Amino acid sequence: MKRFIATTITTLTLYAGGNISMPDSDMSPPEPKPQPSVVQNTTHNENSPSSLYAGLGLSELSIRKTSSSLSFASAKKGQDRVGNFDIIVGYNFSENFDIEGRLGTSLTQGDFSKDTTASLFLKPKIDVNDDITAYALLGVGYTKLNSTNGSNVDAKQTAFQWGLGGQYKIQNNISLFMDYVQLGRDIKGQFLTDNKAYADALTVGILYHF
Repeated sequence: MKRFIATTITTLTLYAGGNISMPDSDMSPPEPKPQPSVVQNTTHNENSPSSLYAGLGLSELSIRKTSSSLSFASAKKGQDRVGNFDIIVGYNFSENFDIEGRLGTSLTQGDFSKDTTASLFLKPKIDVNDDITAYALLGVGYTKLNSTNGSNVDAKQTAFQWGLGGQYKIQNNISLFMDYVQLGRDIKGQFLTDNKAYADALTVGILYHF
């Protein structure tokens, strides 16, 4: 009996002194539920160029009689080689497709002709590698030929135009290009002793992507 009383007193003393803690699972705060992770889109680069671009070009035009063969390198009978200045504005709709407009006028006149050109092209393209792009130009354009040095030249035409070219990226926003464009076949009017003319252009230039 004395042992029971002593044991009871010892137990009460331990409880009163706080040396024994009882589990209190009901008072524990609920564990937070895991939240779904949010994946941020990191593909957008603030320094990437926009879809709009513009540029300048220098062209050598072969303007000639229908009986004269095309040559950009040498003068031939019945052919004028004319230097043009071109303004270019375009818009990139997708990775493989642009639309592009060009305006050109004679910077240097030929022996017997000068010109004014305006073109609107669809521009399908494909990347050869990270820096080089090949493209085609397909569209409609206006070509006007006028006389110089008192020659008999006065012809114009609005017709289908096409070309092929390549583009080289030298910086993220800047690229160089070179292309050939057939400006017109059978351009109606007076061209020396003929009543029609041919015109082709070889152009080099620079583009800036905004």
